[in-house]
Formats: sequence, structure tokens, C-alpha cells
Amino acid sequence: MANPPSHLPKFLKEAAAQLPKEGIELSPEVLREVGTATHPTDGVTLWAILRPDAGTNLADLLALATQYMIPIYPISQGKNWGYGSAVPPRSGVLLSLAKLNQIVDTQWDTGTVTLQPGVTFGQLQNHLQGSLWQCNGPGSTLQASVVGNLLERGLTAGPTLERWQKLVGLKAVLPNGDLISYPSDENYGPTPGPIPLGLFLQSNLGVVTEVTLQLDARPKHWQHVQATWSHAEQAQVLPRLQELVRQGVFSTSVALHDAEKILSYTHPATQRSPQERHAQLLELDGKDWFMESAIAGATAGLLAAAREALSATLVGVELHWGEPNATGPMYHDHTPTSLAPLYGLMGKEEPAEPKPDLDGCGAIWHACRLPVRSEAVAELYDLIHTQRGISGAFPNLT
Repeated sequence: MANPPSHLPKFLKEAAAQLPKEGIELSPEVLREVGTATHPTDGVTLWAILRPDAGTNLADLLALATQYMIPIYPISQGKNWGYGSAVPPRSGVLLSLAKLNQIVDTQWDTGTVTLQPGVTFGQLQNHLQGSLWQCNGPGSTLQASVVGNLLERGLTAGPTLERWQKLVGLKAVLPNGDLISYPSDENYGPTPGPIPLGLFLQSNLGVVTEVTLQLDARPKHWQHVQATWSHAEQAQVLPRLQELVRQGVFSTSVALHDAEKILSYTHPATQRSPQERHAQLLELDGKDWFMESAIAGATAGLLAAAREALSATLVGVELHWGEPNATGPMYHDHTPTSLAPLYGLMGKEEPAEPKPDLDGCGAIWHACRLPVRSEAVAELYDLIHTQRGISGAFPNLT
């Protein structure tokens, strides 16, 4: 646990002059709550929380922190559950950008939107409702920040799996107070010269204050599809799924889940015997693996052609089709969210206002990258289920 430097009070006194009333949080109880994650963060202490608003000059504030050598950790909404939540990697001062929550600009013809860090997925989805555009969120909560998710390279279901890939431009403040804006003119898209956007992803180069991103177009015709197969069928199914992806048959990301992942939502429990697992999968008409995705087309005929191509390639695999243009995990106005698996592990139902950090959920997400080959997936599956026997954890795989 790092103790705050002796000059911290002097820094906070000068910072208070730049912040709104009650813009500095020093309450031990609040600092403890905000400094609690879904997993242990031993040795990290929050010294204070700064809460700037639209009237705050962030450039001056960051320059002041640099002058006093005060470590600053920016967050947006602090909903990075399973990856540290709002807790910094080391002791210091938290900079909460939640009050910077304006949708600055929307180009309805081209589908670009400019956001401040405090804008949530729920706020943006309300803004886009009834339009030609959509922006899917994570499955955890609609109160998560769009900008925070993008900068941390978070995952979302739908046409775009990793939102950062739609990053068009941003504004940021460097530690010395200098401002960066890319692109520097009003035209969105690459400008001549180096493209520095990636430097601000999962980095501490500066504090991003504004992001412009390309939205996903909502197709005229779409249809959700689910599939399920056994461990024994895995080696035959995965290459066919890859071929469909290569040919562009799917219009969205392809989500692959093991049975434990699906059952954690449909039958949340602290433990599950093999007999219970078998019976619960029978209720779902499911097997060891599940896939969910969607197809789309500009016309009903193109949609039918995609459906025919997918059915022919996955012949022998159990498919479940949704109704055309029906709401589902990939196409919707508001992303369906659920934390039932986390609370089910504790033998509880998800509360109306879940607080995973304070409720003792104990979630740790591991974002692994591996080739989609049956032997690699089988190796990871065996690894996490072996770990379950060692640690008593209840892992699932997506």
C-alpha cells in the first residue's frame, strides 16, 4: 500500500480551484467502495477522486498533476467489471470523467457519432433508436461507457466485435496539458501522415476527452441463427464455420459458447452435477457447444440466399432460426444484459441494481486469443476445466 506524498494536500487545494463544487471526493467510505473490484486488488489505495465537469479545463488540471508528480488514473463509468473495475494498477488519484457525458455530434447520413467519455451505451442506443444506425453494447450493463469500452478494446456482440476498429478520430489531453486532435479538420477519415489513434488504446499516453466512431448500419433484412453440437462433432463443425466467415455469409460476429456458459444464464447455480447438466441441456435442445450469429441482406432474396448457403454448409448440424427481422443478440435497439451467472454462483438472483464489486461476485475475465481450430479450442477447454478442479472456480468459455 503506497502512502500519498506529503504534497498531495497542496495539489488537491489547487485542483479544487479548477473543479466544480464537490469535485473532489475524500470520504474514506466512498474511496473504499470505488477502490473495490470484483477480485482482490491488494496494495492499491485511492487517495482521492476528481470529478471534472464541462466547465473544467482538463489541460490545466493534468498539467498541475504532472507538476506535483501525482499519478492520475482516468475512468469513464468504472464498469470494467472482471478486468479491475475502477481500480488503478497502483495507488493514486482517480479522475472520473462520468460527468462529461455529451453526444457532441451525429452525422446521420454517414453514420458517425462524436462522444464524450461519460456517454453510456444505453444513452447512445436511446439516441439512435429508430434510425438507420446501431451500436451494440456489452452483455454486462448498458451503463458502461462507449468510449471506455472502445479504449480498453472491449468486446460487444453484433456486426462489430471490437468497437475500437470503428475509431475514426479523437481528442486527448497529454500529461503536460498539450491537446491532441485527430483528424485536425472537420472531415472524418484518415488525413495525410501517420495515424496516431492506436497509441491511445489501452495506454496511459493521455486522457481521451472525445471520440468519433463509425456506427454499424442496420440492415433492411436480417435473421438470427443459433446452432449446437457435441464435443465429438467439434472437429467437423469449426472448419465449416470458418469457411462461412471467409465467404462473408455471416453479417455479424460469430459467438461460440460452451454449454457451461449458456447454462450459467438459463440455470444459474453454485454447482451442477453431470446428471443435472444433461437434463438442463435437454430442456434447451442443446449439446456441448452453442453458436449464435446472424445473416443479413439488402433484399429478402439475398437473405434467403445467405440462409441457404449457411444451411448447406452446416448440413447435419442442429440449427435454430429466429423470425426474420426479430430482435435478438446481434440486432436490437437495446443490448440485452444479464449478470445472472455472477450471482448464480453465489446462489442468489441478480438484484435490480447489481453492484458486482461490492456484492462479492468474484469475477475475473481472461481474454485469450487463439486460432479457431478444434485442437486449440479443446486445449483451452480442458485447461479451464482442470483449473476448476484446482481452484474451485466455475469457469465458462466464450
